[in-house]
Amino acid sequence: MLGQAMIQRDRLELLLAAVAGAGLGGVAGIVLGHEELGTLIWALVGAAVVSGVVYFYWSFRRHYLMPSSPRRFPAQRHGDARHRRILQCVKPS
Repeated sequence: MLGQAMIQRDRLELLLAAVAGAGLGGVAGIVLGHEELGTLIWALVGAAVVSGVVYFYWSFRRHYLMPSSPRRFPAQRHGDARHRRILQCVKPS
């Protein structure tokens, strides 16, 4: 995912993580007794932290736990299948 365009599902997941983080940060700001500006700052920090954690979790998972994931190298997977078809056609009989 690093250095590649994000697909629509990744964008949606990051947006949901940011909204959840903003909700958690807003609740934390209210519970701690901050005024409106303090609660807004807590919400922004929560959104940044939760979406950052989700992004780095994906990066770690794709690069270290699943290095051959098809979502990571979609063009290579297509190229390999085409290469196999070509090799099957030119096999000596």
